[in-house]
Amino acid sequence: MSDCLSLSSSIAKPLMMYSFNIFIAPKPKAPDVKRKPSSIPIEEKKNFVWIEHHRDLVELSKEIPKTKLINVCDREADFFEMFDEQRKNLAVDMLIRAHHNRNIKKDPFKLFEAVRQTSKLSKISANYVNDPFRERNSGTSCRNTIFRY
Repeated sequence: MSDCLSLSSSIAKPLMMYSFNIFIAPKPKAPDVKRKPSSIPIEEKKNFVWIEHHRDLVELSKEIPKTKLINVCDREADFFEMFDEQRKNLAVDMLIRAHHNRNIKKDPFKLFEAVRQTSKLSKISANYVNDPFRERNSGTSCRNTIFRY
């Protein structure tokens, strides 16, 4: 599932649902297929939906040029081609929950440690109901999110 919700920063309320898509996972490859993952074009991979979504937002940005758009993505969007797509067109900013502890050019040379060393800007606690279909989580709990940027 992929959705795009428009929010207002001035009134902190939802404005509209821009898009909502449900994707069917690709068919599993046959056991005899020996294609390396690196040889598969990005357009044939499951995570290409993130790039399509970003392209949709770039098109939307042309219709509302005075509006700042930020594409907020989960860890599934932490892949090179996604960052490359954003680099090609800077009309839409991106915020991606990191999945990989990437190398960086400055000390401490690893992403997660560098983020831990930054100061916290705010902390939000939210109550939510866990997915009842997950065995390890049940009932209501609280999750904290710390913003560092």
